[in-house]
Amino acid sequence: MIVLGVGRVVAALASNRKPGEIAAAVAFAFMLGLMPGGNVLWFALLGLTFFLKLNLGIELLLIPLFSFAITAFDPYIDQVGYFILTHNALYPLFATWYNTALIPLTGYNDTLIAGGLVLGILAWPVMYTVSRVMVTAYRKHLHERIAHHPAVKAFLKLPLVGKLTHAGRRLYSVGSRFR
Repeated sequence: MIVLGVGRVVAALASNRKPGEIAAAVAFAFMLGLMPGGNVLWFALLGLTFFLKLNLGIELLLIPLFSFAITAFDPYIDQVGYFILTHNALYPLFATWYNTALIPLTGYNDTLIAGGLVLGILAWPVMYTVSRVMVTAYRKHLHERIAHHPAVKAFLKLPLVGKLTHAGRRLYSVGSRFR
């Protein structure tokens, strides 16, 4: 299972897809990783990404990785959220939101959710730009080196990997008939 996931990521990085699609997936995964899951706002943002042109496979693979890595920064995210939620200038807005019908269900009044959302929005352009540069650099400089490395060639000659690759190609060819 892990081999298939890594293989799909490498295939997406090396494919002819636009680097912006992969960069947007990384940026949204980082934003969703900053926020704790299980609330309406998190699921609404995830649902939004299904309507955007980005690589969903990479996004869904990176969300748990970012979520796990970012747990070390939860105290700082909590402080940012506390600062935002207790800011006097924003109090009337939050009071109005709290008294509306569905907005309290988003969990915006949780310090981790508010801090994660604001930091995610601020980090989105940075993550997008960095990811786009990295994808372009990978395609230009590293892909051919990695593809022709003896260890990769030996790995691809393993019988199990060959069977999985063959099955993936057949599955892709069947799926392409319905596009």
